[in-house]
Amino acid sequence: MAILEWAILQLSSYRPGSWVGFIVIALLAACLLGRPGIVLGHLLVAGLVVMPDPASVRAEMNRPG
Repeated sequence: MAILEWAILQLSSYRPGSWVGFIVIALLAACLLGRPGIVLGHLLVAGLVVMPDPASVRAEMNRPG
């Protein structure tokens, strides 16, 4: 149950605008490219999710206190 709670909290940390962007990217990739687009859409969204994480971790580590 703790893993499910953690996953839901992670998903809820994104703003609604981010969710709209994720959905648009996934749908456009799938509609324009078919089956390869489904994989590409997932990879693009994963990249968008992973890219800001190191920056936010670094900012928190460099903050005093």
